[in-house]
Parts: sequence; C-alpha cells; structure tokens
Amino acid sequence: MLSTFVAFNLFANKLNSRQLTFFQLQLRLSGTIPNGRRFTKEEKALALSFYKTSGQCYYLLRSMFFLPSVRTLRNMLSHLKLDTGLNRTILTALKSCVNEMKNEKDKLVILMWDEMKTSAHLQYDPNVDKVVGFEDWVSINSGHKEFCVEQRKFIQNMRFVHKITMRPVHRVPCITNWLITLQGFILLYKRLILKEGFKSFSPRYINQDNLENYFGRIRSQGCRNIVPSSWQFIGAYKSLLIYNFTSPHSLSANCENDEGDMLLNLAYMLDKHGNNLDSDILDKDNINIENNYNDNTDINQIIYDVENSTKSLSTDSTSYSQSNLASVAFVIRKMLRIMKDCIEYKSNIFSNRDINGNIVQCLNPKILQSFTRSVQIIQNLLQSFAFVKNIVTKLTEVLIEEEIMEWIQCSHHAPLIRQCFAKHIISCEINAFCTKVNRILSGK
Repeated sequence: MLSTFVAFNLFANKLNSRQLTFFQLQLRLSGTIPNGRRFTKEEKALALSFYKTSGQCYYLLRSMFFLPSVRTLRNMLSHLKLDTGLNRTILTALKSCVNEMKNEKDKLVILMWDEMKTSAHLQYDPNVDKVVGFEDWVSINSGHKEFCVEQRKFIQNMRFVHKITMRPVHRVPCITNWLITLQGFILLYKRLILKEGFKSFSPRYINQDNLENYFGRIRSQGCRNIVPSSWQFIGAYKSLLIYNFTSPHSLSANCENDEGDMLLNLAYMLDKHGNNLDSDILDKDNINIENNYNDNTDINQIIYDVENSTKSLSTDSTSYSQSNLASVAFVIRKMLRIMKDCIEYKSNIFSNRDINGNIVQCLNPKILQSFTRSVQIIQNLLQSFAFVKNIVTKLTEVLIEEEIMEWIQCSHHAPLIRQCFAKHIISCEINAFCTKVNRILSGK
C-alpha cells in the first residue's frame, strides 16, 4: 500500500482531498486495460465536475489521464433528480448532518426562496419518463388557500388617510411588504436574541443576492438565454450545482471567501439509491388539478375511459396521412434493428416477401390498423394525461390492455415486441404533441 511509504505520506499531506483523489486514481489504474478500469463514486463525481466545466477540456484530459467515459458520466448524472417543490434527498441529508451537531446554534439556518421566469415549453425527458414544462399546482393539503383568504381580509381592511386633509389615499404596495418584513425581523430577533442566546442579529444576511446571482449564471450557462424553458433550466441547474460542489468560491470574484464546510457532497447527490424522484418531491401525491387523472391514477380507470371515449374513432385502414406512414416506417425500422434475428417476427410484419422496396407497401394491413388505433388512443389521452409522471409506462399498459397488437404472434418474443412497439409509437406521439403545443405557445 502506498500509505505505508513515508515519502508518499509527506507528499499526500501537501495535497487537498480532490488532488489526492485524482493522484491515487492515476496510480491505481496504471497498467490496467480499458475494460478493466473501475471508478469509485468520488472519482466519478470529480470527473463529472471536470466534464461539466468544459466538455472539450475533458476530452483532452481523458486522452492523457485515466478518466471515466462520457457515457458513464451521463448515466451517473441521470441519477441527480430535480423537480419542482422541496427536495427530500437534500432535506434527508441535512437532517443526518444536523443530528451530529453538538452546538444548538449551528442548527439555525436561513431558508431562501426566489423565483425565475421560464419560457412556456414542453419537452419529454426519457430519463424520468415525464413531459417537463407543465405548471406545478398548489397541493390541496398545503394550506395556501386558507392563508391567502385570511391575509386578503386583513389587507383589505387596511386604510390610509392624508395627515392634513384626512381624506383617503391609495394604499402603497411597498408598505404592506415592509410590514411583513419588519414583522419577520421581530420574530427572528425574539428567537435568536431572547431564546437562543445570540448576542447580535444582522439583517444584512437576510437577502436573496446569492439566489439572484445563481439564476443569473443559469441565464448565461453555455450561451445567453434570458428566458430558458423548464427543461433547459434543469440542465443548467445541474451543471452549476456540480461546479459549485467542486469550487464553492470563484477566484477573483467580488465576494467574501466562505471558510465553512459544505454539509452535502456531490457523491451523495449522484447516488441513485439516495436520489429517487418518486419520493424526493414533497406533496406531489396530492396535486389538486381539475382533471380526470393524476400521478396515482389507476390503470383500470384509464382503460375504462379509453373504451368510452374512443368508440367513435375511425379504424379505416384505407386512408393514412403522410405523417402516419412516415411514423409507421420509423417504428418498423427501429423494431427490425431490435428483432433482426427473429424470423417469426418478420413474417408477422410483412405480407409481401419482397421488402427491398417501400417498407410501408410491404406491411401487413393489420399493422396499419393497429398503428392508427394506437395513435388515436394516445392523442385522445394526451389531452388530459400528458402532465403525469411515468407517462410512457402508463400509456404502454393501456395499449397492451386494449389488445390492439394481437397481430404479433411470435412464440418467443411476443410480450417484448408488444412493449417495444407501443413505447416507440408513444414516444413519437409525445414528441409530436410537445412540438404542436410549443408552436402554439410561441405563436408560430
């Protein structure tokens, strides 16, 4: 072991933790073949910070040093789940850190909230199986309604008169905001000075400058994008989050250096077991939306609605639009690449053995009927079902339960083929749906 050498220990004591991790990585993997290289979470997190800082620089470093592939880093980055609401992963990590603190004063923190305008844009993210960009509504159990009603009555009862004429004057909005701010300062003063034993309370730390600076960097991430979409915001947020974990203080920046230690680390945030989107976001199971569906809608309810709402849909196989024919050809080609060695599958697809010509003309007519029926069902459900999580998974269950792909009779791969066929159709229709909505939102 290198740690047994005195010279190495003297050398390691002069390096920080990141430098030592990189140095040990190069020594450990020296002489190993590319397929035999394995990396720890800390090493992957360090490499990911290099990659998100500069992609071209990372390719150069990887040609000279032992570093993970870009595909490995992207797969690891997909474990970092971000969505609207409070992130349970961060709160759980902070809770474990706070439990180890002995000084009660160290447990007092400042929670800061700020908003940023994003453009109206829909984007399907296959990593989380969700269409990103829908508005996240207030939970029915969050208490926002009762609070707003109470505060509205209080504010409406406030009146202002001129000090000389004693006539009513218009209410100044900033006065109400200042009253709320001053009341908050009074509460903090009572808590910190009178109860917790602090000797002073400086209101200068109660500001949102760091969040404003962070959002400004998001707008300038990669290129100047003043109003990013929700999907672009999440990507830029991840990049800056990784960079800040690596370098919490910018060199030559006009800000004070913070000597404190970070409570979280990048390796924990990228842990796929500790960062599960299905349980990360608080109050997501009680979304109050005037709709027939939510994230926990039973699949049987969806199938029942499909049967009642699609009875009048046309199943005529003699007329198909050019876009439908192109989508059919795209899906069939994708499926042929996956099941290229299955002769029985090919016999189900093609009614004409000569498949060198137009692929659509050689297809089994039942495929066109099945495709048209599937598209009609998907388009009908996307009108009120597009916002939920695991959308492709749920729509796939709907299509399979509808038994519209019974033309697939392969004795070995029938269930797999039905799932793949349904997922490819759904992906095409979701992308078309997002494109159509985005054109309407942008006025094109």
